[in-house]
Amino acid sequence: MKEAEDLDDPMGFRPPPGEPVKMLPVPEAKAVRGDGPSDEELAKIIPEETKKFVEILKSDLGVELDYSLNSLRFLDHYLRSLNDKMKKEGQMGERRVFVYLAGNYLGEVLRRAYGGRWVYVPEHQTTGLVLSEGEEKGTVYPHKAAAKLAVEYKNGGVIAYADTVRSAIHKR
Repeated sequence: MKEAEDLDDPMGFRPPPGEPVKMLPVPEAKAVRGDGPSDEELAKIIPEETKKFVEILKSDLGVELDYSLNSLRFLDHYLRSLNDKMKKEGQMGERRVFVYLAGNYLGEVLRRAYGGRWVYVPEHQTTGLVLSEGEEKGTVYPHKAAAKLAVEYKNGGVIAYADTVRSAIHKR
């Protein structure tokens, strides 16, 4: 897919009725919770949410994602389409949840391909993925990457991001 085409759904993908999406705590919750979710909570929550995202794409669009690096081509197409819509409409609005879920999917693909674990990074108030391949561990931020691509798409998008991660791992 070299050129992105707008998706027909003007509000982004719709979650199935009665299936609330759990979001990670917002920064205001930090004061109550401490430093955010534990690694154990993230190890459970993110794969659960990602599975729901995959199910939504299958039911709404007939797209089956298999957690392979090649499946990131669809995610790239989605974020490019979203960026095109945001340029016209100016707001992320309801799509924010799906950008977050796209970040989950991106991270889960990288985690499965290269090993690693989800962590909460208090100084950035976000989740990161500590990759375990190579001699040194490195942290990547797939949620931030997805959000940036949705707002400001750059050539290569998700595929370029995944290639950068792969290259960094192979340099170690």
